[in-house]
Amino acid sequence: MPTTIKVDSEVRDRLARLAAENGRSLGDQIAALLEEREMIRSLRAGARLFGSLSAEQQAAYLPPSLPA
Repeated sequence: MPTTIKVDSEVRDRLARLAAENGRSLGDQIAALLEEREMIRSLRAGARLFGSLSAEQQAAYLPPSLPA
């Protein structure tokens, strides 16, 4: 269901430019930005988790090196 949100005109204009560059409506651009932000949050959490593993545990997740 469409709705209205109040944003500063500068924010609206920036969003409109970004949406136009990507061939999206304002609503679709907002959705894409939210999805991107959620993906970044998930990747950062995964990186933190991976960084907390020991070298041996990390090695178990990585593919073997290719021969030179």
